[in-house]
Amino acid sequence: MSTAINNSSVSYWSSYTGAYDFTKLTQLASSLALARSSASANSSSSYSSSSQVSASASSSDTSALQSLLVDIDGKLTELINFQKAQSASLPDAGGYGVTTSQRDASYVAPQNVATGASAQLDASNSFIQQVSHYVSGNTLSFSDAKAILTEAGTGDMTADKMTALQAIAQNLNASGSYAITASDYVKQMFDNVVLGNTRNDKVGGNLTASSTQAQMSALVDKWFGGTDNPNIDANSHYQDFYGLGGSLFGSGPQASDINQGRLADSSLLASMASLAAANPGAIQDMITDNHDGTYGVRFYLNGEKQYVTVDSKLAVMNDGTRNDKSIYEYNGGSNGTLWSQIAEKAYAEFMSEVNGGSNDMANLSTDGDWYLSAGLKVTAADFAQTALQNASTTHYSLNSDSAANGHYAAMKTFLGNQISTALSSGQIVTMDAIAGGRTGQVFEDNNLVGNHRFAVVGYNSNTQTVTLDNPWNANGTITPRFTMSLDDLAAQNVRFNVNGGAVMTA
Repeated sequence: MSTAINNSSVSYWSSYTGAYDFTKLTQLASSLALARSSASANSSSSYSSSSQVSASASSSDTSALQSLLVDIDGKLTELINFQKAQSASLPDAGGYGVTTSQRDASYVAPQNVATGASAQLDASNSFIQQVSHYVSGNTLSFSDAKAILTEAGTGDMTADKMTALQAIAQNLNASGSYAITASDYVKQMFDNVVLGNTRNDKVGGNLTASSTQAQMSALVDKWFGGTDNPNIDANSHYQDFYGLGGSLFGSGPQASDINQGRLADSSLLASMASLAAANPGAIQDMITDNHDGTYGVRFYLNGEKQYVTVDSKLAVMNDGTRNDKSIYEYNGGSNGTLWSQIAEKAYAEFMSEVNGGSNDMANLSTDGDWYLSAGLKVTAADFAQTALQNASTTHYSLNSDSAANGHYAAMKTFLGNQISTALSSGQIVTMDAIAGGRTGQVFEDNNLVGNHRFAVVGYNSNTQTVTLDNPWNANGTITPRFTMSLDDLAAQNVRFNVNGGAVMTA
């Protein structure tokens, strides 16, 4: 006999991806509570009808019902906790701000990090003899690591080759006199090829002593060649910009380098713009130029560094240009720099590594994505901001409700201090304009855009005004950088997102 509960709210919760507001959250919580009550009644065999489980339900039916109860309870608890977090940003006294972070380690594609003591490489191993000159100075560069793996793949793998590669991997950044020094990036890429990675399933699986030359080549291309390019739409094609002019950073990363294109990924681009304005050195540390047409790009996941390699191929329009004459289909630097395009493309690759899904630029179109992610327990917008910087994000709502709060003046001062402190210490600060009709619609009386994220690039504590940068920049039709007071922003319904921010407790 079927144990399904005929309550549409259960399936509705599972599929709902709309913009949650407090009323909707309350309705869903109430529906789930009713579903839980109904399921509980069924499990006690108190009722019998076509839509419920009869008293003669089998033990398997009862077990299934109990599993359903646990599932409903989990969803209800998660929803109630999210309600509390949302309502906490409009306090009667204290509690101003809600902190979120990436916090599900199971979503990390495992990186094999060889640790422990180093050991002398076996000089009798024929492949060690062949590649020993690459590590003669007890260091391993990107180019040398790639060369070792390329040579190992020539003529297919063997047991001796596999043993030699594993020994080199074990010595990378290990302790003791035989340690081989490498950057975190080079070590992680080498480990991904030699020791394995869950995402090697994209290129035929992990390396073994019997792997073919073709499989090794595919692994090296993915992790060292950056050939795993994201899918792009039919309006564009890839063009290699390596050596064609422009530069990676120009005179230094700046917010105006961001120029949002077709993708609705202002969550990522505004965060990058804020970081470029407040801490340009962090952008330069984030991207490694391998000087061969490839770049290593570092993100963070649950506090751990995660690297991807991308090549210099960028999506350009098949014909035509955007408002500023940019040929780029997606984000295109308005100052002749390449770093923001490289980082955007790398983020698409990073997301596919994290969730195991398709590698597609369209996956970045997540603006207005306020739902609770089932696994990462964080919105897509928050994920983008914390992926760039190893810090949690604290949210501060500012709207007509908060303006009517008796602690509004104190809340504004506290918020201003959090913004100032974050910017002065090189942390990312962004702002979401939540109201304003459909996504992308310009507000009638100012430069705000509905369901859009802005970079916060300045704050004046004397006037309590915020300077915002729109990632549309030269491609937009409104002023890209402008200043508004906290009072004016409160009237428009906004939310500030401050990396490293604190919660007001009194």
